[in-house]
Amino acid sequence: NYIMENESADNLLIKILDADTVREKLILIKDNKEKLDARTLGNIAVVFDLVPDTDHPEELFVQIVQYLETRARFETERLR
Repeated sequence: NYIMENESADNLLIKILDADTVREKLILIKDNKEKLDARTLGNIAVVFDLVPDTDHPEELFVQIVQYLETRARFETERLR
C-alpha cells in the first residue's frame, strides 16, 4: 500500500511539473491536496526553489500555494 501511495504521489508530481502554466500547476496542487504527502510537498518546494521555513506539511502546502498564486498573478499581467 505504501508503494502504491508513493507511485500515486510521484505521478501527481510529474503532472504538476508537466503542467503548461502556473495556474494549471496551482489547480492540480489544490485539487489533490489530500494526496500530497510531506515528501512530495518537499520535492515540489525544491523544484520551485522555495526554501521552506517549516517541516509541517500543512504549512508547506500553504507556502507553495501562496508562491504559485503570486507567480500566476504576474504571469497573467505579463501577457497583457
